[in-house]
Amino acid sequence: MLSIQQEKNNKIFALVDANNFYASCEIIFNPKLKEKPVIVLSNNDGCVISRSPEAKQLGIKMGQPFFEIQDIVKKHRVYVFSSNFPLYADMSYRFHESLNLFFPEIEVYSVDESFIDLSSLKKYNLTSYCLYVRNEILRWLKIPSCIGIGRTKTLAKLANKYAKQHPELQGVFNSINRETILLKNMPIEEVWGIGSKLSQFLYKKGIHTPYDLIQQNDYWIKKHLKINGLRMVYELRGISCYNLESYNPQKKNTVVSRSFGTSISNLEDLEKILMSFIEKLSEKLIKQKQLATYLGIFIKSNPFNKKEPYYSNYKIKKLETPTNSIRILYQNAKKILKNIYKPEIKYKKMGVIALNLCSIDSFQKDLFDNQNYDKEQLRNEAILKLMHYYNHSGKIKIQFAKNIQLPKNTWFPKQYHLSKRYTTDINEIPIAKI
Repeated sequence: MLSIQQEKNNKIFALVDANNFYASCEIIFNPKLKEKPVIVLSNNDGCVISRSPEAKQLGIKMGQPFFEIQDIVKKHRVYVFSSNFPLYADMSYRFHESLNLFFPEIEVYSVDESFIDLSSLKKYNLTSYCLYVRNEILRWLKIPSCIGIGRTKTLAKLANKYAKQHPELQGVFNSINRETILLKNMPIEEVWGIGSKLSQFLYKKGIHTPYDLIQQNDYWIKKHLKINGLRMVYELRGISCYNLESYNPQKKNTVVSRSFGTSISNLEDLEKILMSFIEKLSEKLIKQKQLATYLGIFIKSNPFNKKEPYYSNYKIKKLETPTNSIRILYQNAKKILKNIYKPEIKYKKMGVIALNLCSIDSFQKDLFDNQNYDKEQLRNEAILKLMHYYNHSGKIKIQFAKNIQLPKNTWFPKQYHLSKRYTTDINEIPIAKI
């Protein structure tokens, strides 16, 4: 069994979750959208990935293809937006940084969620304090959120969902001393870690709520739900198995990929797009202070086009020396692409992957090529800094010669409903009329 003490822990956690985050970001800078149905679409304007409460009331589902709801959009005048990731990323940063002002220990769990350790704040009225924080975040950023409080991370996440379902709670639910109410009134599929297949299995066994689940004995749970399922049940019983992860672990892999707005079959055009991907990949590696040991490329045709045969291929190459240099990465990527490319195929997606990443600080350099390696690194960083400066100044645009001749509008994903980058582009900041 687990090496966990069967006793109630003294920790208290909270989960802060921004409501309908992408849709909320669009509403912030467009006040006329308040209390109107708003949806945000995925890459290539394919599926719904965020909905305002009004859009949910119309029956629009998460993940639903956009073409299926055209009639609803027209009939109810639903406001539609393409994914504006620069805006969402910046608002996410502001959201999490604001939470840092109120809480001592935070784990950024996702773009719109953070776990918080409230153990050091026990002497305060946690419900009142979290209500205050929620209202301040709403006042500062105009982003609505909900906060769930519990003795474990799993209970905090479940309490957060309970708060969303009960508006009378004003966005905060403290499950401490009210765990029975929480566990008896939430469906089993709402528990963190229980997917659709597992929930169907549990329903067949007569287990409909988290309360039903925690009544089962440990042997039965471990047999059917394995060790992770047993940890989950312990968490539901108030025994903490997962601590706050307040540090950012080093990434092992980094990916840059994109689905094309239109299919591309020409090798030269794919190489130009590949240059853009390598540029972005190099920027990521430098920011992470990491080097790639292996480089992988994948290409795919359109799996939904039944008129043409589907093609997908992926190949990895070990680099001579770990690097984040654009020049070296592109030289290797180009060779890999030529190896897996087929001229008769129309490609819909491509990606580059840096694998087996190692830290710049801990990398053991070649004794006989140390000076050349350092020069390459400095040259690479200088080029990227220069490009970043001019490309964000709004005056001129610098690109690598390889991808200058292929405008992004010929291969970028469809974004017919894209809003402005209000907080990250000086040419698109909101203008106030006085």
